[in-house]
Order: sequence, then C-alpha cells, then structure tokens
Amino acid sequence: MRPLLAALIAPALALSSAAAPVPKEKPKTDAVRIVGTWKMVRTSNGEVKGRTVIAEFTKNGKLTLRRSVNKVPGESEQTGTYKVKDGKLEYTFGEGDEAVTATDEIKKLTDDELVVVDPNKVQEEFARVRPKAEERDEK
Repeated sequence: MRPLLAALIAPALALSSAAAPVPKEKPKTDAVRIVGTWKMVRTSNGEVKGRTVIAEFTKNGKLTLRRSVNKVPGESEQTGTYKVKDGKLEYTFGEGDEAVTATDEIKKLTDDELVVVDPNKVQEEFARVRPKAEERDEK
C-alpha cells in the first residue's frame, strides 16, 4: 500500500513544485509615487517657519498648491497640472497667455519624502501627509 501511495503522491508533488512563480510586484515609478498630499518641511532658503505649504498631486495629472501664513487657511490656492518624467517635475499654473510653467529637478522621491530643486536652485523638502484613520474610514 505504501509504494502505491508514494507512486500517486510523488507526481502530484512534482507538479505542484513546478507551478509558475508568483509574479513580483513592479517597482513604483516616480509618476506613481508622487501621487498624494505633501507638506513642505524645509527649504534651503529657510522660509518655512510660520508658513504652511501643501501640494496635492492626483493620479490624473492635477496639482493643487495651498499656502498659508501663521495658520490662516485659504490665503493662497493655485490649481494646475503636472508631469513627472526623467527625474523632472514639470508643472503649469494658469491657462492660455497667463500660464506659468516651471520644471523642478527631483532629487529624492520615496513613499514618505520628496526633495526637489526649483529653477532658482532652491531645494524644497516635503513629507507625505497620511490621511487620519477616521478620514480613511469615511472614504
């Protein structure tokens, strides 16, 4: 009986071990990783104290930039579009003749940290803003 059982089990084990490997998850691209909300934490020119800058990047290429001074909300809000390509962040605010386009160099982009250098050579560092637990539950 044992030899018969072994003869039946051996091929089954061989087939199960020869199954296709589980595909590895593709590494995130910068265009995927940048999507979300980011808060400026530091600049190379030291202008963060008393000022809040929030950048929100959506997966469909929309950008909202909110600035406030001394925690007064709504002082300034700009909406525009953005593209991430070849280590560069290109963004445009406004439309038509009033459109302003700039390109920042992405120095570092992880799941939690974004560091860019703007056209004036000012380095800006952002930390990802994670949604609070109750906000996630509502969505």
